[in-house]
Amino acid sequence: MTGKPTYEDLEKRIRLLEEESIKGKQAENTLKEVVQRLNFHMENTPLGIVEFNRNYQITYWSKQAEQIFGWNAEEVMGKRIDQLRWVHEDDVRRVAELSADMISSRRTSNLHINRNYRKDGSIIICEWYNSALLNATGGLISVLSLIMDVTERKRMEEEVQKSGERYRAVVEDQTELICRWVSDGTLSFVNEAYCRFFDKQRDELVGKPFTPLIPEEDHYAVNKHISSLTSSNPSGTIEHRVIAPNGGLHWMQWHNKVILGLEGQILEYQAVGRDITERKRLEEALHESQQRNEFLANIIRLSSQPFAMAYSEGRIDLFNSAFEKLTGYSADELRTIDWTTDLTPPEWHKTEQQMLAELHRTGLPVQYSKEYIRKDGTRVAVELLVNLASDRLGNPEYYSFVTDITERKRAEAALRESEERFRIFMDNSPGIAWIKDEEGRYIFLSKSYQRQFGLRNDDWRGKTDFELWPGKTAEVFHKNDLAVLHDGRTRTVLEALLNPDGTKSYWWSYKFRLEDTHGRKYVGGSGVDITERKQAEEELSKHRKNLEKMVEKRTAELEAKTVLLEETNTALRVLLDQRAKDKGELEDSIMSNIHKLVAPYINQLKNSPLNPKEAACVTVIDLSLRDITSPFTNKLSSKYLNLTSKEIEVANLIREGKSTKEIAVILNSTERTINFHRNSIRRKLGLNKSNKNLRTYLLSLS
Repeated sequence: MTGKPTYEDLEKRIRLLEEESIKGKQAENTLKEVVQRLNFHMENTPLGIVEFNRNYQITYWSKQAEQIFGWNAEEVMGKRIDQLRWVHEDDVRRVAELSADMISSRRTSNLHINRNYRKDGSIIICEWYNSALLNATGGLISVLSLIMDVTERKRMEEEVQKSGERYRAVVEDQTELICRWVSDGTLSFVNEAYCRFFDKQRDELVGKPFTPLIPEEDHYAVNKHISSLTSSNPSGTIEHRVIAPNGGLHWMQWHNKVILGLEGQILEYQAVGRDITERKRLEEALHESQQRNEFLANIIRLSSQPFAMAYSEGRIDLFNSAFEKLTGYSADELRTIDWTTDLTPPEWHKTEQQMLAELHRTGLPVQYSKEYIRKDGTRVAVELLVNLASDRLGNPEYYSFVTDITERKRAEAALRESEERFRIFMDNSPGIAWIKDEEGRYIFLSKSYQRQFGLRNDDWRGKTDFELWPGKTAEVFHKNDLAVLHDGRTRTVLEALLNPDGTKSYWWSYKFRLEDTHGRKYVGGSGVDITERKQAEEELSKHRKNLEKMVEKRTAELEAKTVLLEETNTALRVLLDQRAKDKGELEDSIMSNIHKLVAPYINQLKNSPLNPKEAACVTVIDLSLRDITSPFTNKLSSKYLNLTSKEIEVANLIREGKSTKEIAVILNSTERTINFHRNSIRRKLGLNKSNKNLRTYLLSLS
């Protein structure tokens, strides 16, 4: 037979139950906090959140979804996708296929971009991140979709494309003066040729009007011409004068056109100009000359295009000043040199002989590059367009138009350097990159790609995905590549690859279409390794499920223990009431005995002749007895049960205003020991990190 539990047993059981109750409350509060945080994030994320059940009926519709699509939750809850005019007609089929994959559990997540209708009928472009929640048997429970409105991003991509087109236009016309300006005449772009012509830095021109560069008397004609340019008349040509850096006037011919926005509005004006000062001078000479030969000679002589007529034996007969400037020789000197030896370096003889032989064979003009040795010994890269003619005696004559291609060579070198920088950048990028041709053959793989999957040049160059990867993986890659080649739209897809060690890695792949100058199409792409994030998501899902099970189990245990705790609390209250009654009777008995049996003898000692130390001890005994029966000592001992008896004695003397030295004398101790007790009392009373006065605090307990 079990004996009646003792008071100590009940106290232990009560403490255990209280601890269990506290832990249960803490778990419950933690769960509530997790749910509150989740709800807060779902309602405050910039992404729209929509949840569907297995029948693709809407079961959750966030506030941000209302902002994106215009429908409120009451209008869409319980409806299927096909019951709303929501998905653009051209995207319905693809969305349906993705939905079918989720319902059949073939795919548990996907990412796609499609067009959606808003409630007001407007069309937006959205990026959908979909994930499926499956039950233990693999059946679909629900689909959670995170939606981002990327309409503005798509618009910006179009702007970037237009910017690229503008850059290419500038590059194609870089030998001419090129500028752009807005409607008020403020320049927004000038090329290097424009800066050189006006002898100014780019920052001295951009952001300022171009009108100060034009004589005031030409302003009216220029403004009238610009005003005539519209969306229906987008281009035109004008000739007017400009003020050269030396203050002189140059004639310029400008081909102007408007740059239109998506809605046909004028965004900017672009002008491509060339210095026609020399041509204007030639035109004036034409009015004075009646002879065509002189007219043609003047054109050649004054042209900025270097020109020369030479014979096969090396004599130069006719040339212009531009040719003189190019070679550094004067007119008299050019008539005395041999172009085959004095102008042409030895290493170019064979190439030139082959090109001239082709000219004689076909009779058609030939174009080739070489170098000239200038008078000062320096070399200049040139491109020749050579035509064949004959003099009166039938001797062959070479009419050559010569172009200084130094800048072009520099541009080509800069392009090679840029391509090398690109290769180095891609080879050292933490991501992977690749390019495939229209047949799916690899023509470029970054070094990071090769390192990641253990490939060498012979392993991948010219091969397709079906030769490098397992069948299913290759089919996914090929399908995504074909989609990009078909419509040219950049796609972001999640793709899985096998590492050399057999483990699987996950990659966000960005695929886009490229075209070369011959119209050949390629698929380019880059990938970012998200394997760790994928694994973290899976681990988080497992922990969330385990937490839900633990909460359910713990809730049941707490409910059972709550009943037991209530019964125990009833018994405890009865015991505590009896204990308080016994304690009161005990305190009354102690105080009565002290006053009757001890106090008279203390008074007799006080009236007896004592030395100072003995008198001090009697005083301490008297004060201590009073404190034993005082509220201060009761409070001190009951609130802070961990104070030692010595610490209580020191605390009493501190409260009485005794100094450390006085307390040491009274207690027959050292000042160092008393200071130790003072610090211990402050720490146990929670005052060690506070500036509060210890005596003031002790007095407040009285």
